[in-house]
Amino acid sequence: MKGIIADCPFTSPGQIVKSVMAGMGLPSFPLYPLLAAGARVFAGFGMEEADAAEAVRHVKVPILLIHGEDDRFVPCGMSRAIAAANPNIRLETFPGAGHGLSFLADRERYAALAEAFIRQVTSGQE
Repeated sequence: MKGIIADCPFTSPGQIVKSVMAGMGLPSFPLYPLLAAGARVFAGFGMEEADAAEAVRHVKVPILLIHGEDDRFVPCGMSRAIAAANPNIRLETFPGAGHGLSFLADRERYAALAEAFIRQVTSGQE
């Protein structure tokens, strides 16, 4: 693997579920424990087991994170937390862009960032 580009990543399943529930005005209790139990029983994982910031802590390949600053589904702070975990991570935010809409907010900038990153990782330069 040469590099990773992630648009609007979340830090963990548990944190994104709690964030979405809060955004919808739903109570964390008793819903979250039920969802967590369902994930364990039906999907075989714990909602708090996966942590993107911890997962990238020792990754050596370059990572480009892109996130809309007006993302109301996955808070931009989640990308900031992931980026803070490793100096090989570059975070680019797009003012006014919602979830997954950074490309539509500024096509030229998004394309330029992605193209430059791809050239960087495929040329062997870091």
